[in-house]
Amino acid sequence: KNAPGPKKPQAPTVAPKTAPAPPTQEGNDWILYTIQKRDNPWNISKALKVDHQKIIALNEGTDFTKLDIGQQIKVPKAPK
Repeated sequence: KNAPGPKKPQAPTVAPKTAPAPPTQEGNDWILYTIQKRDNPWNISKALKVDHQKIIALNEGTDFTKLDIGQQIKVPKAPK
């Protein structure tokens, strides 16, 4: 007689990872900006043509010496 052999282990079923939807949040006078390598309030403000003090004020409590790539901060909307 052929006895059934040991069962082969099956890989666990894992739900596929889905990327989170990009944030679309914005206020009347600000938008979200995603930090990139070497960003700081001064070069962000220069690139976006906004006041760096407004960036700092919109992000009360944020330590701008410890920004992480991918972190999001509020920046003022550029003047039209």
